[in-house]
Amino acid sequence: MKIRERIGTVDFSRNLGEARSDEISDVDVVRACGMVGMAMPLGMSLWRLKVSGDTREYPRVIEGLVELVSGRGVAASAAVRLVNEVLAHHLDDMCKPCDGRGHAVVPGTPMLSDVACVFCDGQGRVQLKSEEPRAHWLLEQIARMEREVAAAVMRKLASEMEF
Repeated sequence: MKIRERIGTVDFSRNLGEARSDEISDVDVVRACGMVGMAMPLGMSLWRLKVSGDTREYPRVIEGLVELVSGRGVAASAAVRLVNEVLAHHLDDMCKPCDGRGHAVVPGTPMLSDVACVFCDGQGRVQLKSEEPRAHWLLEQIARMEREVAAAVMRKLASEMEF
């Protein structure tokens, strides 16, 4: 199971017991996320909102992103609109026609074809519709924060596995 999936499911785990010393348990993932969340609270809230669908994170994410955008000289009302638009896209950016696979399905079969999806150009994700540079900047910042959180969680988990 990938770390993204693991973090997404650990919020709902009923098994927070310790694992063998050579395994990563759900409680190890919770600990790592907690430590990373202390250093990168907005990034972890974004991660939890997107990956596990934890809607309790939504107000923190909105507040943090509005603060981030407002720091770049954007008026408060424009910042809220921009954040809502970009966050809505970020949370639902999968290409629906290809189910995020990036390729069309061979008709009548469960196999993917060699033809890239014409709706997403083979990316599996739809592009942000806004042409406003600040919207693209914010989307890049969100992606950067998520990458940093994922890398930090992986480093914490790797350090727990070292003997």
